[in-house]
Amino acid sequence: MNRAAELWADYEIRARKRHEEKAREFAAAIQRRAEKLRRAIGAEHFFALQQFKQALRLEALQKRNPVKVTANIRADLVRNQKRRVKRFLADRGVATDKVGAAVEQVFEGIAFPFDSDVVGTITDAVLEQPPPGPNAFVTFTPPYTGHGSGYSEGANGFTFEHENLSDPDAGQVGLIIKLDDRNSREIDSAFMNRSSQVAFWFRAPLTGLVEVFIDYQCADARHHLTVEDECGFSHAKVTQRHLLSMQVVHPNIFEPTFNLASEMTYDGDSNVFLNHRALPAGHKIQARMISNGPISAGDMVLIAVGCRFEDKAYSNDMEVHSKSIFSWFIPRVHARILD
Repeated sequence: MNRAAELWADYEIRARKRHEEKAREFAAAIQRRAEKLRRAIGAEHFFALQQFKQALRLEALQKRNPVKVTANIRADLVRNQKRRVKRFLADRGVATDKVGAAVEQVFEGIAFPFDSDVVGTITDAVLEQPPPGPNAFVTFTPPYTGHGSGYSEGANGFTFEHENLSDPDAGQVGLIIKLDDRNSREIDSAFMNRSSQVAFWFRAPLTGLVEVFIDYQCADARHHLTVEDECGFSHAKVTQRHLLSMQVVHPNIFEPTFNLASEMTYDGDSNVFLNHRALPAGHKIQARMISNGPISAGDMVLIAVGCRFEDKAYSNDMEVHSKSIFSWFIPRVHARILD
């Protein structure tokens, strides 16, 4: 058991280093695009434009009466602010189409490098018993042991936070992830990848791949998103991606196995107010997962099961509030060595 714990710690260290390196590369790419944008507009004009847009936002906040604001009033406000931005640039001798083209290129061709490979999707049911075979399943139920997992996160302009909903004694896994961009600019971005898992020990009766059937019961599964257009050259993209996961801690097995549970993506420049329940509370599903490497007969391994969040966003002159909530109870896990 101590060896498995050492292997898990080693995996976590290596995974975090990989994610940190990817985060540094992504941040460097965004910084290069930001410098290119400043050069395209001109450093003096760029700085003055930021100050002018901030003044417009403060002016709008001072005039706003939340009781009376309607969608039409909001749309008129945005149109007026955009006209004033274009006039401001024209007065400084800067072509608005040049600025618009430069802003569009900031995130063009740049992808968040953190998506996990998905091998399957969920089954909308729970079998009373897993399928029979010559190698018997062993069934595990709560209480489980607690087990954390690696994460990576970063932001420029956004703020982010998370709340862990895990309870190993009750067999509960889950998280709440928030990404917020209130002071929107041309080059705001954020990402947060986190996992919530419970774990148990399994001894292999023979050599082979590990097969598990995980019963999940939904506690809460929702996508929240608010995007509001601001003055300037607007565009935003937001993805909330929720995966179910299984990790066998063993020297032959280097990566978790993932199934996709739910995904929401927004990409555009329109206002949106989304509150979508992906699954009703109490809904039961089952995920079948197989380890991507074998273990040997007699090995005692730690198996961690649960869920993973991969939320990300970027924004050009749009206010963004992203919140994803996914929480599950895991009443049973069936594990065996694959036939």
